[in-house]
Amino acid sequence: MKFRPRANIEYVFTNYCPTDQNKEIEVCGIVILQGTEIEMINLLNENICERPFVNQVSNLTEMRACYKVGFRPYGQCMTYQQAVQLLHSKGSICMTINI
Repeated sequence: MKFRPRANIEYVFTNYCPTDQNKEIEVCGIVILQGTEIEMINLLNENICERPFVNQVSNLTEMRACYKVGFRPYGQCMTYQQAVQLLHSKGSICMTINI
């Protein structure tokens, strides 16, 4: 039997400097997000509310879950396919919401 880790989200308060601003703002930085895509979406919806969040993602499943709840790469308006291409070209991207 294969062990599947329990769905989990953990985040810390940190500073983030948006690309279009000259000052840092306090945000919630996700340090752990695990589970199935649906579990991650539910965890994100339960925890985000209106707070600013950032998440450095390096895999497609986590990126897709974040995108579906409103995160965008570097806060930029782009299609899902553009976000996928950016992830593949960079290997890791910063997803933001409510910033």
